[in-house]
Amino acid sequence: MKGIPRSFAIIGFSLIATLGLTACQQGQDAASSAPSGQMAAGFAKMAPAPQRMMLAQEAAQDAAPGEQQQFIEEHRYLRFQLPEADLQSTWQKHADLCQKFDCEVINANIQTTQQYQQARATLSVRVARPQMADFLKALGDAGLVESSIDRQDRTDEVIDVEARLKNLEEVRDRLRGLLNTQSASLGDVVQLERELGRVQGDLDAAKGKRAYLSNLTEKVRIDLNYEVQPTFSDSSIIQPLIDALYNSGAVFFRSVAEVLTFAVALLPWLILLIPTAWILVALVRRKQRK
Repeated sequence: MKGIPRSFAIIGFSLIATLGLTACQQGQDAASSAPSGQMAAGFAKMAPAPQRMMLAQEAAQDAAPGEQQQFIEEHRYLRFQLPEADLQSTWQKHADLCQKFDCEVINANIQTTQQYQQARATLSVRVARPQMADFLKALGDAGLVESSIDRQDRTDEVIDVEARLKNLEEVRDRLRGLLNTQSASLGDVVQLERELGRVQGDLDAAKGKRAYLSNLTEKVRIDLNYEVQPTFSDSSIIQPLIDALYNSGAVFFRSVAEVLTFAVALLPWLILLIPTAWILVALVRRKQRK
């Protein structure tokens, strides 16, 4: 008789834990659907769970007095126009800055000058936020023709994920405590291990989401584009005519190539069809003479 009440207690505990995690997940989904690019002060926030309120208060204590700590994803875009002789060296110099600063290269690509196509290069890096200002200063503004900043508030997502982590860790610890109870029956142990495995999987997923958000908010992504500086000849009034002549020639030779390909493909069939047709005509004429 002692095993029955304990089974009910385990089932009831699992149900309460599941309901609590479901409510927390709903709060996270609601936060994820908030408009991007707005600051936390402008967000229409849903009523937070008690754990979320507690974490928000702790974060606010760590921030400046009277301000709530914010987690902002920042993305910067810079476009340079340089003389063709300086493009590759400038691109390489900027890429080498990651060896000096706390940053990682996400993507680096350069294309040399080809016929009817000028050289260009791209570089994408993530820089630690405390070193962003020094990194931008080291880049310099020589040839800089365009600069833009895009920010997205991730505060609600971070708070929800941290609340979910706290919930899951507490549930995991309680399940482990129940599993270590010596009076647990075999059925209780099986049920507890199944629930513990599910909670541990949710906990690992939440940790991965938190690490992803940390990478977005603790570092700044900077995309740099490099172009050859336009010259007078590039913007000449006859350039459209030159482009039209080039395109017309390309179309003409492409058509010639297609006709030649068709003729070559038809040639084997002509070798078979012409003798066959000649034989048939000869037979018809002979029959008509008789």
